[in-house]
Amino acid sequence: MRAWRVAESVAMRLSSPPTDVAAADGDVHAVIASSRLFHAADTTRSVVECAWASSGVRRLTDIVAAGLPDRGPGDRLRRSGACLTIAAITAFLLQFLGSGEDAPFRWILPLAFAVIGATMAVAAEPIARAWKDKHR
Repeated sequence: MRAWRVAESVAMRLSSPPTDVAAADGDVHAVIASSRLFHAADTTRSVVECAWASSGVRRLTDIVAAGLPDRGPGDRLRRSGACLTIAAITAFLLQFLGSGEDAPFRWILPLAFAVIGATMAVAAEPIARAWKDKHR
């Protein structure tokens, strides 16, 4: 039985040469960075970033955020979850008001994001602790 394990190990090493992980990651990054989807996403990001810089909503958000104490990652996660939940419920309600035959299919995504946001808001501290433990 031991000879079989040795034979399997030798065959595996011969058929699977060592992989340069950094080079493989670099290759994948290069392929993604040169894709049309990446360029479209990057263009969208820069347009939104430019619009956000001069947005009136940003000024209001900055004023509100300046008045809120930051108690760490759990607090930030809780606020993000609440924001996501409110945005998803708003999208759901707007779609509900203009419902058609395919309405239930259009409700799936906003409701899924509402559930994710509510989970983030409720379980913010355990998620933040797990994230911190994972990245130590």
